[in-house]
Amino acid sequence: MLTLYEPKYEDLWFRQAMLADQETMSYNHAWGGTIPWPETEWRGWYDHWLVHHEGKRYYRYLKDPEGRFVGEIAYHYDAGIRHETADVIIYAPYRRKGYGAEGLALLCSEAKRNGVSVLYDDMAADNPAVRLFLKHGFTEEYRTEEKIYLRKALSLNYRFIDRAEEMNAAEVAALLKTTYWADKRSMETIEKSMRCSSCYGVRLDEEKKLAGFARVISDYATTYYLCDVVIDPAYRGRGLGKALVSYIVSLPEYATLRGLLLTKDAHGLYEQFGFETVSGRAMFKSPKS
Repeated sequence: MLTLYEPKYEDLWFRQAMLADQETMSYNHAWGGTIPWPETEWRGWYDHWLVHHEGKRYYRYLKDPEGRFVGEIAYHYDAGIRHETADVIIYAPYRRKGYGAEGLALLCSEAKRNGVSVLYDDMAADNPAVRLFLKHGFTEEYRTEEKIYLRKALSLNYRFIDRAEEMNAAEVAALLKTTYWADKRSMETIEKSMRCSSCYGVRLDEEKKLAGFARVISDYATTYYLCDVVIDPAYRGRGLGKALVSYIVSLPEYATLRGLLLTKDAHGLYEQFGFETVSGRAMFKSPKS
């Protein structure tokens, strides 16, 4: 488990090392990669970020259980967008340990505790961290050829889970009972459908509750079918459905495929992600009674 640490001036050697490390800063290749940060610049930066932050800036190191510095988290108020912008960097030697996810969760928790309602970030379109941010509740606002702009409302502390074994079938059944299409589906059918699909959920960590669910069936070559998208009625109207769909359709395994779905009343939601109503082209066969 990571802990937060407010660095002292003499600890800034670690930030200097991260900014100078080519592998650590590879995500920044679109803006020049590594960043020179000579000691002559430390004092001004330290005073601005940690001494006279004015409640507009937040900066902490991440420490592992052995007390080693493994990365940084930060946010600052961006006057251009009039919201806070997030930053998470994990030092390359400590990657692939789940520290990015843990650091991002800590940052969101600290920002929320400090009264921040929304966090933004922009990153290179090919930055692999995009998937991490989407999985932890950020949604894609828009993109250009070079950048992706992400946003997360902090009113709820949630993350996406993407394995059926992480979801309790009873929780999924409770969600499906609130729908018009699966309210009478048996537990046996639900369990089988979960085993034979790629399942995605919205987990509220503080409430320890599954607040949303969706399944995808795909050949992973040409087409995927998105189905059973449902949000707990108690948490609707907070953007969770949009966030869940945004996360799924942005995954690399689906992003280049044709997407299919059925809906009676949520056309407006899915149209935001490129789905279109096509009349005269779809055929359906009902199951035998």
